[in-house]
Amino acid sequence: REIATRLSSTHPEEVADELEIIVGSNKRLVQADVVDPQGKLLAERSSTGAKEPLNTEAVAYALQGKEFISDAYFSPAFNRYILYLATPIRDETNVIRGALTSRYDLQAGLEEVFKRVRFGQTGYAVLVGSDGHIIAHPDLARLRDDISSYAPVQRALTGDTGWSKGVNKQGVERLFFYRPFQSPATLNPKRLAILTEIDESEALAPLNTARLQFLLGIGVLTMLATVAAYAVSSSIIRPINALNQFVKKVEAGEFTTHVDLGHRDEIGRLATAMNEMARGLQERDKLREAAITTQQLLQVAREIQMGLLPRNFPVFTHLPEVDIYATLRPALEVGGDLYDFFQLDENRICFVIGDVSDKGVPAALFMAMVVTSFEISAMTGPDSIARVLRSVNRFLNENNDSQMFVTLFAGILDLRTGRIDYSDGGHEPPFLVRRKTGVEMVKKKGGVALGVFGDYDFEIGTIELDPGDALVLYTDGVNEAMNGSRQLFSTPAIEDTLRTVSSDKAAVGICESMITSVDAFVKGAPQSDDITVLIIRYCGAGGSPALAS
Repeated sequence: REIATRLSSTHPEEVADELEIIVGSNKRLVQADVVDPQGKLLAERSSTGAKEPLNTEAVAYALQGKEFISDAYFSPAFNRYILYLATPIRDETNVIRGALTSRYDLQAGLEEVFKRVRFGQTGYAVLVGSDGHIIAHPDLARLRDDISSYAPVQRALTGDTGWSKGVNKQGVERLFFYRPFQSPATLNPKRLAILTEIDESEALAPLNTARLQFLLGIGVLTMLATVAAYAVSSSIIRPINALNQFVKKVEAGEFTTHVDLGHRDEIGRLATAMNEMARGLQERDKLREAAITTQQLLQVAREIQMGLLPRNFPVFTHLPEVDIYATLRPALEVGGDLYDFFQLDENRICFVIGDVSDKGVPAALFMAMVVTSFEISAMTGPDSIARVLRSVNRFLNENNDSQMFVTLFAGILDLRTGRIDYSDGGHEPPFLVRRKTGVEMVKKKGGVALGVFGDYDFEIGTIELDPGDALVLYTDGVNEAMNGSRQLFSTPAIEDTLRTVSSDKAAVGICESMITSVDAFVKGAPQSDDITVLIIRYCGAGGSPALAS
């Protein structure tokens, strides 16, 4: 806004002074430029003396009123990996007076993170660009090394996730774990790759005793995740204590995954989320003062947070007994709502929905802690859903300096009988859509939110589902959705909506009906809270083709 004032004044040369303040207040910004509405360069400042020319495509986006962020690229001028950012400059009447572009030092932001990302004694992670060159590495001398010939890198850049054995550039045989990572770029984002390598002997030593219990009927990726989780629990360190140490390091600003949970999916997802969110937190205050890239960084954080939740539907296509669908719509770029579901064994599905007491980045970080601790607790002790909630509650109380809490409703569905054993942590009461008798609210056995009391015994309740029945779970962002007149959608309105739904409608149809009703009620009013809906529909033992469709 200050730059817009300078542009509209009779002294546009004062714009250079504002650029000097912006570049000087943020050590990650190595260059900033201002252009007028015709794209003419008015002023530029560099923290190093080196300068890059304008990106005309980025300037054009900004002058059209849109934010722009580039793919990571190596800048010969600054001899570093850079992100090119552009944003429109608007005056008090929202008229575009020009554009502000900047070069963000991505390499410096990643250096501190990847130096601390270690797995055991020999494992570490690297970030690889779309051209196969290393963008981030614990050893700075390896930056820009070309490892495009690595088979794991080639697979990750084509969108695959997995693991393999191979020989690195030093001629040492290693285990490689790889997964793709989508760039947040505005135009034609390029796929990046996250590659982790570790000595095979160190990675596989604790798995021998647990391998036979999980080998049958499980794919290679699922086998590694499940066996690793059990191995950590029985052979290295209990999962909750290990995660406790990890979270304390995150809170202290040390983003290292020295804890070895052994669950490859969780290590990859949690390490990526924690590192990126922490980097965003470190830069948040300075970027807010400069008033330029906060929105773009939060958008990156949102993509990372949503990556923690299952989003590819349909799910469990090999299980005709169940039909599941969910949606999450944050009120801000990132939020505190959560849902998750996963298979415990061939006959049981575990699910959870929750709502963190805060919003924004702190709630998103707390949400990541809840999702991860719930999955680990459920996979290592699935005999009682109440014990799972008690374990998560104890962990949150021991690692909750921010004094946040979360409401949860979690359960285990037996695919053979339709019986659900559930425990409630102060969450909104769910609804049942019965195929034969209509809609009813569950008279649940209540409990308290997690993170409030250090030691609380959660009760177990049961719900019996007949084939075609659906359990409808939601967060308070649904019943408390507010229209322009500050009226609430309300819980009775949810029940009225569900009564209009056909009893034969699939889970996705039930979910879409609820979201459509909420949107019609609020009529475009700003969203005040995260909105999350999770539908669990039972199709009967063995699955009914008619119900499954």
